Amino acid sequence: MSHIAEVTHSRGLIWDQISVESSGGLNPFVIPGLPKGQARYFVERVRERLNETGANRLDKQAPRPG
Repeated sequence: MSHIAEVTHSRGLIWDQISVESSGGLNPFVIPGLPKGQARYFVERVRERLNETGANRLDKQAPRPG
């Protein structure tokens, strides 16, 4: 999860597409033709995990009041 920078969910009429970008920013991993429910579930779970790891990083880096 530490290498994932962004997850993009493109909604289509019938099928959806997910794009996963790494922290390097080159050549995102694109997954076309996904059922809508599964695509939404995947994106929600990945974003939750990214938010959790981001919050943990901020907690570790935040200066302690003294």
